[in-house]
Amino acid sequence: MKKLFAAIIAVSCIALTACSGGNTEETVSETTADTTVSESVSESETTAETIVVDLQKDPLPELEGEQVAYFKSKTGKYIEKVCSMDVYTMTIVLSQSGSSMTVNMSSDGNIVGARANDEESDMSLIAENGLVYTYDHGVKEGIIIKDEGYISVVTPKTYFGEQLSAMLSDFMAVTEQTADGKTYTVESSYIGGDANDIISYWFDEEGTLVKFIETFTYDGVTSEVVAEVTRLSDTADENYISHFDDYQMSDFTDPEAFQSESSEDGESAIQGEIIAIEPADTEITEEITEE
Repeated sequence: MKKLFAAIIAVSCIALTACSGGNTEETVSETTADTTVSESVSESETTAETIVVDLQKDPLPELEGEQVAYFKSKTGKYIEKVCSMDVYTMTIVLSQSGSSMTVNMSSDGNIVGARANDEESDMSLIAENGLVYTYDHGVKEGIIIKDEGYISVVTPKTYFGEQLSAMLSDFMAVTEQTADGKTYTVESSYIGGDANDIISYWFDEEGTLVKFIETFTYDGVTSEVVAEVTRLSDTADENYISHFDDYQMSDFTDPEAFQSESSEDGESAIQGEIIAIEPADTEITEEITEE
């Protein structure tokens, strides 16, 4: 379970944890101006000169293709559509380094649910009335915790949310590419103004997004994540928002009970599972990379 959710977070949130870029120069310059007004002229001039030198960077090369404003691009319109959906069902198949994972997400506007499975695990999360129910289908057991944002790692906004759209370039580079005998419109952008992080959205001839690919380089190693969008509808799927009544559940909504359980069993498996579905940190990401 820990490995599964670590993988979901590490793969699905790559774009959301990229360098922020964008308005860095403007923000630093404005802050410096505000904080140096009361200082001596010589100190202000020195600080200003230092900032100019530090922030001088080579402009990013334009990605190949026609430059189309983000808000007019197919990608911009798609992200806007997904962000406005309260009732939905979406299926994404994630692939990286020979491994794959299927993530199904659904909501009826009140209940939010997801089911993710790979070659080792099969798990479900359901958020309802401020609680998150996690089900392990391999052993028919689960836990109940308070919802502190855990379910957000497996919703469409994880992959197409406003945070991601804010980090894409103002202009998308549009090209046509052929794969498997079909022609696709491909829109590409840097993420967070990082030349080592590029994401491309592939639309078929009907204008339907079929997949997006992120290529990123870290420490000289280039990796690729492919996410195929195999389903998107404006209806809910009961299979992903319905509870499983025949599972043995452990209720950890009472903090005192949770602490008592942890102190008795040490670092229990269930405690590890809760930690695993929190936003990924460096150690989790490195664990997935090594595997």
